Amino acid sequence: MAQSGQTQRVWSRGRIILIVAGVIVVVGLLAFAILKPEFERIFSSVVIEDCHWSRMVQVWNDANADRIRDADEAPLADVQVAVDDVKNQNLRVGVATSDANGDVLLSVFIPGCPETAMQIYVEAPVGFCPTTPDHVDGDTAQPIVFGLVAC
Repeated sequence: MAQSGQTQRVWSRGRIILIVAGVIVVVGLLAFAILKPEFERIFSSVVIEDCHWSRMVQVWNDANADRIRDADEAPLADVQVAVDDVKNQNLRVGVATSDANGDVLLSVFIPGCPETAMQIYVEAPVGFCPTTPDHVDGDTAQPIVFGLVAC
């Protein structure tokens, strides 16, 4: 049975489309095989991490207002201490309250590990005034202490 000219053209076009589609798939697979090591190198070197920042702080009743914690000066409990990331303009990224020993552990989760500049400050309770600077650089190696006196 002989095929008509029109039927042969349809089959020819169909074969051409299949051949072109096959070529596209083969080219795509070759490109992937060739570029895969480069993609793996690029994307394996991109490591997204999270960081953690923490500092211990002490708050005490600086009864003689000399900015030095003397042996007879008591710790202050229930005083809020906060931290801002001033480099990225993120306020109050961490807040904690002093315990019975005047100790505060500030702990901040930092998604993506951007460069930060932490600043720690005491929120003096009503009736108390700071005797030490009320804002301290969070990256200082010095012990972080806040003296407060009744005022």
